[in-house]
Amino acid sequence: MFRIKHFLLVFSVFLIMGVITACSGGDSASSSEANQAEGSDQVTLEIWDFMQGRDAYINVIEKFNEEHEDIQIKRTEITRSNFDSKMINAAAANELPDLFVNSHSRFQAFADAGIAANISKMINESGLDQKFFEGSLEPQIFKGDYYGLPLYNNDLALYYNKEMFEKAGLDSPPETWEDIRDYASKLTNDNVYGLAMAGSKDEQGTFNFLPWIWQAGADLDTLSSEEGVNAIEFRQTLLEDGSVSKEMLNWQQNDANLQFLSEQAAMQINGSWNVPTLNQEADFEWAVAELPKGKQRATIIGGEAIGIGSTSKHKEEAFEFMKFFYDDETYKSFILEDGNLPSVKAIAEAPEIVNDPNMKVFTKGLEYAKSRAYGPNYPEISAVVQELVQATVLGKDAKKIAKEAEKEIKPLLMTE
Repeated sequence: MFRIKHFLLVFSVFLIMGVITACSGGDSASSSEANQAEGSDQVTLEIWDFMQGRDAYINVIEKFNEEHEDIQIKRTEITRSNFDSKMINAAAANELPDLFVNSHSRFQAFADAGIAANISKMINESGLDQKFFEGSLEPQIFKGDYYGLPLYNNDLALYYNKEMFEKAGLDSPPETWEDIRDYASKLTNDNVYGLAMAGSKDEQGTFNFLPWIWQAGADLDTLSSEEGVNAIEFRQTLLEDGSVSKEMLNWQQNDANLQFLSEQAAMQINGSWNVPTLNQEADFEWAVAELPKGKQRATIIGGEAIGIGSTSKHKEEAFEFMKFFYDDETYKSFILEDGNLPSVKAIAEAPEIVNDPNMKVFTKGLEYAKSRAYGPNYPEISAVVQELVQATVLGKDAKKIAKEAEKEIKPLLMTE
């Protein structure tokens, strides 16, 4: 039985109006709609996604259809903002798609709600699980079982303006927290902040905040520890130094990148998806380095994943598409054309990736990147973290806000 009421509550924090409303029925094709016409052996599988304009992804579907007369994929594009509510409505009507693509961070909630199918047996028999970076698999695992596979990855690293570094007498990127504070101070002047990063009250703020906690040696259940408080206080010192703009309170990742691109920030913490934009638009020399480390090195893993709807009548056929997608040559072509990071370890060694010094940094980060695999209540957890980020930027007492956030988060964490 679907835990729809619980799912509605959990995901309401992600939706603008605070409640989930029904979507119009215009594009609500049911799972395997008319899958097998009378007298035909062909199976038509429905896949839902929000991959607008992602030609590399669409090309894989078209290639699969060309090579499989017995199985055809019918794609339905849904806006990202409507995707979760669409899936919930489909689950309630027993009309989930055979396949779907969604953010890594949604899969444990989808598993808990009975929306994503348990595909552990098929994955274990196929050996697909052995192909991936460990961190990229974690968000799709719930209570020891697989409910999806990572489509691609991204993570965070440090972008820096090489020309500004040279003028400031800096010849290498910062390695530690002490370094980045020193560098950011030296690079800050009347027109330029030393460092830009996202701090908005949404998932992007959470995504940018978590690596600092991990680097300090803490986690969401130990925010009030010495390490957790140190991470919060260190971010506050960057603001107190004037090296980071308090406008970060409203900045999403694209805003931080615009600050860097317009040379109003000498460094930025941002994702691998900005490399193509900077390659095309930056009129200065720049490079990427790993995030400076505190007690340890850490970054965060993001991206999308692919799963099978629990009500699909053709799970085996749907898994055939997943196996096709992760064929080495098919997947390599997809990654190189799409421009994201591979979740498959072997493809990360492709010369086209290894020989790009900037993408190589991001790929290296996948070896130690952590995921947001905090269980089905993650949307609620993230909402608490977002409030913590805002309070941090506003200069509120680090020990107090850490203790309050930890108290709210602990009951929401997955215990098994």
